[in-house]
Amino acid sequence: MTASYVSDRFPGPDPYAPLADVPSFTVTSDDIVDGERLNDTLAGDNATSPQLAWEGAPEGTKTYAVTCFDPDAPTASGF
Repeated sequence: MTASYVSDRFPGPDPYAPLADVPSFTVTSDDIVDGERLNDTLAGDNATSPQLAWEGAPEGTKTYAVTCFDPDAPTASGF
């Protein structure tokens, strides 16, 4: 068995690989760019919530849970 890796930026196993078989939907943001550093207004003690929008959720979806994985965190599991 070969481990899957996200990229050279994050040398560990892909933390989202076990989710490959779940239904998906689209999430977009005017404030977040994939692979880019967060704007200072979205990080730190006085952070504001980023703009998020989603569409195409699987039938029966009642709620959303938003998580963030930080590969630069001081632990292997991120924050």
